[in-house]
This record gives sequence, C-alpha cells and structure tokens, in this order.
Amino acid sequence: MTMKSEFAIQNQRTGHVVVNHVKVARGYYRLKGYIGRSEISKDEALFFQDCHQVHMWFMRFELGIVALDSNDVVVACCILQPWQISPRWDNAKRILEIHPEH
Repeated sequence: MTMKSEFAIQNQRTGHVVVNHVKVARGYYRLKGYIGRSEISKDEALFFQDCHQVHMWFMRFELGIVALDSNDVVVACCILQPWQISPRWDNAKRILEIHPEH
C-alpha cells in the first residue's frame, strides 16, 4: 500500500482534527526528522512506518511520541526530552512524533 506523503490525523470518536500536516518520514527525512529545528507547531507531525523506537539525539526540544499498532490503535505514548531514547514497543508498527502539548 502506498501512503500519501502528507495527511491529517482525526480523532475517530469525536471527529476532531488533531494535526493537519502529518508528513510521512521517508528516505533522508526519516533519518533527519526534526534534527536542526528549534521547534515545531501544534499543527505538524512526523509519521514513521515500520518503527518500534525513536531517539532524540541532537534534538533541541521535547516531542510527544505516539506508538501505533498495525490498525493505528495507540499502544503507548510518552514525552521525550532531547538526547533520550524511547522504550522499544514491540507491538508498535508506526510512530508519530507530535507537539508535546497534544
């Protein structure tokens, strides 16, 4: 299945759009992510497919991390500080990096 390079995230229960600009992290952007940035807006996020764990090396700000299973059900979430590494979530298939205030 080919996924669009950008999409929105909506709460299925309430219909509320949580994040409008979610970019799928592919290629170089998957490696770089938010490194080098000083902040992100509440309306943007990065989506990593086939991912069980993320790191915050070289980051300048905290991020909200949401781990999703293959059905996009949340299996874990946390807030990571710069230089931290998330737990490895073996039941996760995707990870979303969002503004920590979500």
